[in-house]
Amino acid sequence: MCRFLWQISYFVSQGFYVLLDFQSARKDEPNLTEPTLLAQNWGNLWRMITDQPGYKEHMSGRIMPDLVNEAR
Repeated sequence: MCRFLWQISYFVSQGFYVLLDFQSARKDEPNLTEPTLLAQNWGNLWRMITDQPGYKEHMSGRIMPDLVNEAR
């Protein structure tokens, strides 16, 4: 997870906006069949992102979620 958070920070520092898109190749994806699990996992991810040093000053508004956008 540290590498993932570093990559987000790096792209934002280079002037990019980051769109976090949830994709799964698994047939029976638990995050899609259990909405509470999806909400919990996304909540944990956002907590880790917003806990990054300098989030409010440099990253806020530059990272956006794209939850489940494909119909099953």
